[in-house]
Amino acid sequence: MKAWILFVMAVSATLSSNRGFADVTDGNALLKQCDAAVKYLDEKSPKASIADAMYCFGLVTGVMNTLATYGRQLPKAEGTCFPSEGISTSQAVRIVAKSIRDAPESLHLPGSVLAIVAFNQAYPCK
Repeated sequence: MKAWILFVMAVSATLSSNRGFADVTDGNALLKQCDAAVKYLDEKSPKASIADAMYCFGLVTGVMNTLATYGRQLPKAEGTCFPSEGISTSQAVRIVAKSIRDAPESLHLPGSVLAIVAFNQAYPCK
């Protein structure tokens, strides 16, 4: 468990310490962005904010790639083990949005951390 906590803290520190990220996206913002992404996926709706949807797609894809690459260095019990056939970006966005919606007490946390937690809960290593 310590390795997992250290990994999440390292990712958070990296994202929040970079001056290029003036505002780290918190759970409130990421939920809004991912809701726009789901709406776009479901309805191909021009009413969905394309900018919000694309931000969600990008963050979720980045977190997935990071976990797939560096998650192997975590102890198996604390890592994220995606299915061998992979998951679609559409499915990943829905997993993150549902996880954030189901944990309103965590909305103040950085969105990247919430995405990591979402994938870890959805695909724990066994």
